[in-house]
Amino acid sequence: MAKRVRVRDQDQFIVRLPDGMRTKIAEAAQSNDQSMNAEIVSRLEASFDPAAALSESEAVREVLGKYIQATEAQNDALRKAGVISEQLIEQFARAISKAASGDEGDLKGMVEREKTDPIWGRIVTVWSIVGGD
Repeated sequence: MAKRVRVRDQDQFIVRLPDGMRTKIAEAAQSNDQSMNAEIVSRLEASFDPAAALSESEAVREVLGKYIQATEAQNDALRKAGVISEQLIEQFARAISKAASGDEGDLKGMVEREKTDPIWGRIVTVWSIVGGD
C-alpha cells in the first residue's frame, strides 16, 4: 500500500489568478465533483501529456472531416436537384408550347408520369430548403 504524504509535506505554490479565473476553476471543479486543487492539478497534468492533446486534436479533426463530407454530399444532392428541376421546367415549357400548337402528347405524358412519380412535390421541397421561390 502506498504511503500517504501529509499535505504539509507536499509542494505548495502560490499563484495569482486573473479576474474571473477562480470562479471558472470553482465551477469546473464542482461539475467534475472534485476540489479546486484537484481540478487545477488534473488540468496541469493533462497539459504535460502530449498523447492526450494529440488524441483530442485527432478527435476534432475526425468530427470536422465527417461534417465536411456530410456537407459536400448535401451540396451535391442540392446541385443535382437544381439541375433536374431546371431540366423538368424546360421539358414542361416545351410541352406547353407544343400543346398550344395542338400537339398535347408530351404534356399528357408528363401529367401521367407525375401521377405515378410525383417529382414536382420533391422539387418544391428542395427549393424551399435552399431558399428558392
